[in-house]
Amino acid sequence: MEPSGPRELTVDEAIALAIALQKQHHLTEARQLYAGVLDVVPNHPDALHYSGLLAHQNGRTDEAVELIGQSLALSPDQADWHSNLGIVLQSGGRFEEAIACYQRAIEIDPSHANAYSNLGVLLRATGRPQEAEAAYRSAIRLCPDHVDAYTNLGILLNGLNRPKEASDCFCKAVTLRPRHPDARRLLALAHCMIGEVDEAVTILEEWLADAPDDPIAAHMLSACTGRDVPVRASNAFVEKTFDAFAASFEAKLASLSYRAPELVTASLADAGCVADGRLHILDIGCGTGLCGPLLRPYAARLVGVDLSAGMLAHAAEKNV
Repeated sequence: MEPSGPRELTVDEAIALAIALQKQHHLTEARQLYAGVLDVVPNHPDALHYSGLLAHQNGRTDEAVELIGQSLALSPDQADWHSNLGIVLQSGGRFEEAIACYQRAIEIDPSHANAYSNLGVLLRATGRPQEAEAAYRSAIRLCPDHVDAYTNLGILLNGLNRPKEASDCFCKAVTLRPRHPDARRLLALAHCMIGEVDEAVTILEEWLADAPDDPIAAHMLSACTGRDVPVRASNAFVEKTFDAFAASFEAKLASLSYRAPELVTASLADAGCVADGRLHILDIGCGTGLCGPLLRPYAARLVGVDLSAGMLAHAAEKNV
């Protein structure tokens, strides 16, 4: 019997393979498969949706919103898809639109714990702490092992000056995921806030025993004990802290009416500099590049440096 030759994938097989590749971060191959499906079936909801998620993974937020929006126009009752659109909009700082997406996901599927947890994050960020608390508690009721919901509820309660309740939440998060570094960090902070410094030190020492090179644990242990205090925060601490903060950095500063870039640019004008593209400018600690667009008119060459690769990636997107 002659061996059969290679056969073409069906559309469903191609999408399943693309999703598997996407989960393994083989994004180029996944994108090619989605494009092939859409060439054959231009309005295939799954291909559109997962192409949108892939665009989000590659930092193309507007394209992601467009593609996921198209998929939802074709399949409007997919709770997970509304939640995914909320995540993409949230990453782009479009908080009210993201809130509406999470609420729609919950309308479709009232048991959607992740949508409740993500909704709580945005309700807190937009100044609605009581609603945020209710959302987190709904997530925990639906999924008693939801580590993120416990962690975020603890952060909220800490901010509401309810440190004992916050500590209980962080303890639960650490119980569910004993080596989770963020839960350990927050639990140590909570113990410090209620004056239980010895308990905080124990947590940090256990963390360092498990992860001897972790710069956050080392920094916090020095802060708690006063031992081996560095002259300044280590490069590794700064890098890790701001890498984790990069995605939400600009949204946080916007909520604080941050004006440093405008003040820096005004100081150039006050010093008699003219925006004629002749200066060589070095922006030290440029972060996400907020000064860049304002400095560009002054610059023949504009260079930004930062310890955080995550912050620099956002600065590069400004293309200045």
